[in-house]
Amino acid sequence: MNNQTLPPSQQLWSNIQPNLEQQKVNASRSVLAHHRAVKNWLTQYQPHENSSNLEKVRGYLEAFHHLCQVNSWQLASRILEVKLQDNIAEELHNQLFIWSYFQEQITLYKALLHKVSVVVDANCFLALGNIYAVLGDIDLAAQFYGKYLNITRTIHDLEGEAKALVSLGNLYDKLGKYKDAIELHEQSLKIAQELESKEDEGRALAALGNAYLSLGNYNEALKHYLSNVEISQGLKNDYSQVSTLGNLSSVYRFMGDYYQAIKYAEQQLEIAQKFADQSGLSSAYGHLSSSYYYLSDYDKAIEYAQKQVEIARAIGEQASIGSGLSMFANIYYSLGEYQQTLEILQEVFNIAVI
Repeated sequence: MNNQTLPPSQQLWSNIQPNLEQQKVNASRSVLAHHRAVKNWLTQYQPHENSSNLEKVRGYLEAFHHLCQVNSWQLASRILEVKLQDNIAEELHNQLFIWSYFQEQITLYKALLHKVSVVVDANCFLALGNIYAVLGDIDLAAQFYGKYLNITRTIHDLEGEAKALVSLGNLYDKLGKYKDAIELHEQSLKIAQELESKEDEGRALAALGNAYLSLGNYNEALKHYLSNVEISQGLKNDYSQVSTLGNLSSVYRFMGDYYQAIKYAEQQLEIAQKFADQSGLSSAYGHLSSSYYYLSDYDKAIEYAQKQVEIARAIGEQASIGSGLSMFANIYYSLGEYQQTLEILQEVFNIAVI
């Protein structure tokens, strides 16, 4: 059996084994024990058929930690880059983000900081910024994005700078500083177009759509979102459309076209389910709940809001929890159940002041 037909974990072992063999010379028993553990986790571990996504990748994560114990930082970093399946473009560490295993990601990235190279540090800072942005910790996200931007400018990485600018712009958007956000997104877009990087161009276009949506400029938002979807489809990158499809649902809902909003939310839901994207699922259910609420279909609105809040609580997305609960409050108010409305609003308030 050649390496091309081995399962990803065993192929990874065959790739890193020669490096570990070189380290055996004068190695202590403790080091050798960690080496054996790496081999066992990568070649022997078999998760149960109905295991969670986290358990399915447990072998990789345990092997990573054993490599860190013997200071094999470079080899440990290679584990994060493995692709779990041929038909999934995302590397392991990115897949953990899609699955919303944020704490596991944080542990991995912080273990590698200042251990391998400035490029690895940069990637870790960007990823940590993304995680804390999702978790709603704007200050920490800004710190990590700032560190990422500093490195990209130091090593003259224009593509990285484009990512940093759009990421910082997204934070300005969350803070209500929409003009500052647009300025950074336009800088990112200009760099991406100069580099002819379609992926970065699509990212900047989507971010500009977000800013214009926040400003209530729906025509500009639609233009940028649709351009992003066109680029994503050209790159055959379904996952990158998840957020934009949800945003298109928002635009049409704000414009009063609720059936069109439902259409885009259902497309978002389908792709999010395909990738087991928990954040995307919560978002899609939220968009569906909102649209059905405005159509006065309160049963469906409640059903989808329940799903949104359940997932958001499981992954710790405070903003999505608050959004789902606010929808419950709207629904119960419309139904004349004022006491229940007040109780839910109190819960929303408690989340806001955390």
